[in-house]
Amino acid sequence: MYSFLVVSNDKAMNAFFKKSLSKDYVVHIARTHEEALQIFLKIDIDVTFLDVLLNDDGANKLIEELRRTNIEPTIVMIVPESQPILPEEFRVSGEYEYLKKPLRRDAVEMVSKRVFEKQELKRELGFIQSHIKNLKPEDARLSESAFNKQDNVRVTFLGYKEVFQKFSKVLTRVYDLGKLADLTVEAMAETFGVGRAVFMLMDKNDGLFRPFRCLGLDEITARSICFTTNQGIMLWLTRNHQILNKEVINRDVTTNKLTVREAIKIQKEMNLLQAQLCIPVFANGNLSSVIALGNKITGKAFFDEDIELLSMLAGYIGMAVENAFLYQEVNLRRIHNENVLENIPYGIIVLNN
Repeated sequence: MYSFLVVSNDKAMNAFFKKSLSKDYVVHIARTHEEALQIFLKIDIDVTFLDVLLNDDGANKLIEELRRTNIEPTIVMIVPESQPILPEEFRVSGEYEYLKKPLRRDAVEMVSKRVFEKQELKRELGFIQSHIKNLKPEDARLSESAFNKQDNVRVTFLGYKEVFQKFSKVLTRVYDLGKLADLTVEAMAETFGVGRAVFMLMDKNDGLFRPFRCLGLDEITARSICFTTNQGIMLWLTRNHQILNKEVINRDVTTNKLTVREAIKIQKEMNLLQAQLCIPVFANGNLSSVIALGNKITGKAFFDEDIELLSMLAGYIGMAVENAFLYQEVNLRRIHNENVLENIPYGIIVLNN
């Protein structure tokens, strides 16, 4: 059974949580930030509902105390309806959700459900990332011939591949596009040991590709990058539906797959990204984003097994991007409908019996 902690000196709100949720959850009450801290030190709390109007600036004091003690709880801030606070302000302090007074049971349960899903996702990611670190694929990959000669290396690689597959499936459960891009960039850099990773996203308004999330690329350079779909890297990826390796550009010129002008354009764009590989991500059959990876920190080349794993991951990321776009669209429609209903002064609903 999940355990809730309500931190508030509002007697009515505390009574609401006790009456509404005590049948399905264990509900603890703290009226000061000192009481809340003592409960945290003794009991495992799943979700904390923190009243932003707690006396003596108690909400901020509690958050500061928890940071000092390295406790990272999942907090839902409760704010008065007359004092709206943007969710971004909560995220800076580490909070994930917020609720407005007056509280409703269905709203509390909806927020709790989202929090539980995020906690489960966080646990899965922590488990997977710990396995990725322990596998150390770079140490195992001495050369391409080593894979053919050493059975123990191949076993290590297979375990690495299985972990990567599971990690890829977790991606499909992330509906926030920003979090998806952050997760992708961090995972790529850590897993393949590269110093630079760039997640480029197409702007639906002008059809141009720009860096959406970057690692190892300075902001000034990132802001200056803007690629069109009808030339350079994006055109090559759209035509070939495969990963672009910088080393194959000259070969494509030799085999007449690329003109010299096209090759120069691609090389120029890859130099801007400081990229060795460009991985296409397709959603609904169209190129929606591109992941650019720099050289490996060890100086080693990308092997065929790397390309295989990246191709597999690109498919999962494509599904995740598609889900994120759909979720974004549905959420915008919901907000639009709510705004329309809130601004209707009166109306009549007619039913035909």
